[in-house]
Amino acid sequence: MKKKLWTGSALFVGAAMLGALALSGAKVEAASHDVEVEATITTTLVETVVRGINFGTIDLVPGKTETVVMDASSLSSIASTGIDNTSAKTVPGGSTVSAFTYDTGLISVAAAFELNNVEVVYPVAPQDLIGQVTGNILTITDMANNSWGGAGTTLHKGATETLYIHMGGQLNIPANSPNDTYVGTVQVTINYL
Repeated sequence: MKKKLWTGSALFVGAAMLGALALSGAKVEAASHDVEVEATITTTLVETVVRGINFGTIDLVPGKTETVVMDASSLSSIASTGIDNTSAKTVPGGSTVSAFTYDTGLISVAAAFELNNVEVVYPVAPQDLIGQVTGNILTITDMANNSWGGAGTTLHKGATETLYIHMGGQLNIPANSPNDTYVGTVQVTINYL
């Protein structure tokens, strides 16, 4: 029995000392712990390249240097419809572009929140299109002036609508370019300011 009394007395004295320390303002620290902190950021912003720029099937007049301009700068930012491609068009050098073979490029930007300041940056330098069989080169230039938003323009989008960025440019065709399908890519940057 004495042993139990002594143990109980020791616990009582220990508790009294801790209580006295707490009352005296002394800090009692049992252990330190590292606690993980986490945050997940998501956005409901979805950018989709709906279609590339297609200058169409061009019946080139032999010996002529040709430019084909596709102007998408005035197309609606809330409609996905491109330029009217239902008829053939004649370009300055007399070459023709076949109906239904051409259309503006299109990127859609959908968000569940309002996008107040969106800037589209188009390439300034000429971009190469390379013939798949011949390796010959055509260039596309002047994208900013022929695309929706233009160079350095800030765009606005309401909270419930999808923003449509229509793209065009000027295709430069050297005289006597051989029959081929010319392809390439251009980098368009969308900044959210």
